[in-house]
Amino acid sequence: MDNLLQELVKSIKGAMAHYRNNPEDKNLCLVACAIRNVITDNSRDNSKILVQLLEENIHSVYLGKLDKDCLYFPGDGFPEIWQFICSSIDIMVKAFENGETALVYDISDMLQGVPDFEYWKSGKNMRAYWKSYIRPVERKWKLQIRKQVF
Repeated sequence: MDNLLQELVKSIKGAMAHYRNNPEDKNLCLVACAIRNVITDNSRDNSKILVQLLEENIHSVYLGKLDKDCLYFPGDGFPEIWQFICSSIDIMVKAFENGETALVYDISDMLQGVPDFEYWKSGKNMRAYWKSYIRPVERKWKLQIRKQVF
């Protein structure tokens, strides 16, 4: 299971790197919402939709071993991080809908820097991520998007 989750994290990072470089991409809402749906709903259909959207809309994203027939639901491990990713995606989608491409850029930059799954167990690594990526975005945009676990 850890390997599948790692593949999901790599694909999320790839999608966010794409949107950081293309904050006006019209498919942002579709892909971002599909990522959130996979995280929040353990459904094979959601996984299939995500992989299909990534294949069709972001050709350069790393898909690794992602398979349309696998479930990528994060399960019970590290719920705060998954909640953080979903909250950030919600902010990014709303910013896109409001034409705030600078905020889309900053949120996607923050999410593309999410540490790989194997580092999530380290409080030190997560604090470094918070300091380097989350805190600057929160301060710049006067947002509260992180969970207190960082």
